[in-house]
Amino acid sequence: MKANRLLHIGCLINPGNGIINQMMWEKKAADSCNIQLDTILFTTDKYSQYSVCKTYKKFDSEILTYLNIRIRFVIWLLKNKSNYELILLRYSPYDPFQYFISFFLKKYLTVHHTFEFEEILVSKKFVKLKCFFEMFFSKIVLRNAIGIVGVTNEICEYEAKRVNLPLKYIVYPNGILSDFLASKINSDYLECVFVSSLFQSWTGIDILIKEYKKYGDLGIKIHLIGSISPDLLTEIKGSTLFVLHGELDSEEIRLIYNKCTLAISSFGFDKKNMKEACPLKSREYLSAGLPVVGSYNDAALPENFPYYNKIPPSLIEIKNIAQKSINFNRRDIRESSEPYINKIEILKRLTNNLDILLNKV
Repeated sequence: MKANRLLHIGCLINPGNGIINQMMWEKKAADSCNIQLDTILFTTDKYSQYSVCKTYKKFDSEILTYLNIRIRFVIWLLKNKSNYELILLRYSPYDPFQYFISFFLKKYLTVHHTFEFEEILVSKKFVKLKCFFEMFFSKIVLRNAIGIVGVTNEICEYEAKRVNLPLKYIVYPNGILSDFLASKINSDYLECVFVSSLFQSWTGIDILIKEYKKYGDLGIKIHLIGSISPDLLTEIKGSTLFVLHGELDSEEIRLIYNKCTLAISSFGFDKKNMKEACPLKSREYLSAGLPVVGSYNDAALPENFPYYNKIPPSLIEIKNIAQKSINFNRRDIRESSEPYINKIEILKRLTNNLDILLNKV
């Protein structure tokens, strides 16, 4: 049995450009190799310009916005579920609407990108309430699914363990489709780039701030692209290490990439007890020809891959790797990375694995 009509669907108030790009690349990859896949993200009208988004009004009240989008998500899915043989449901923690819809979907898999329970624990709002709902809802949602999809093997095993169920799972790493290649590295500077839609604790930005207070800038610059909380902004203010850009569009980000010798992924996954990851942003860096550093094992890259360095969160280490990277060729980085980050090949492997799973159900 083959899964000929697929739907990948999610519901997020603030998805950020990374998640939207991922779903757009997935749709583009599917169309290029004749895979019948729709990708849909329910979100606010802030993202109305994106073809994969179904958008609705963002109210002043966050609760009203949440209810409006999720009710519409449920209604749409109930009306359209019969159009698809298999549904990939982007997992939303502590979500009663996801719990409700799980009883009405015949064949679906949940898609996971993180350790959800640990992520709740490092958040700041309503932690106990969120944990209570997540403990109750997750077991039912995962039990009703025919399997799960995770971006790393570690995440898949985590999901099975936390709900104590023998879940069938498929590993589906993040991937990218992009033609952009940064211009030749300028050897006159040691500049790095660090991109995040929102700099939260698991990005490790707080660790780099502590490093700066201890050592100074060490003669390097780190371009920060994305939203930063007011408390972190206060600590960064006046820094000679960090260059703040806020939120930028794709073209503006590429101009920063052209300046940089090195890209920073994440130094904080250990705060969620994660040892493995394959961040989408790292794929963007590598595709653009930028070598990457982080403190996790990249699950989708081979061991000793020359353009990803696992290092401790240290400015001294960052400077050392940046100096070594000056002579790297952008195109070599991109071409060496391509077999591991190309969305088309990753999607083909996913659909093959979905066919195998369906034949076992």
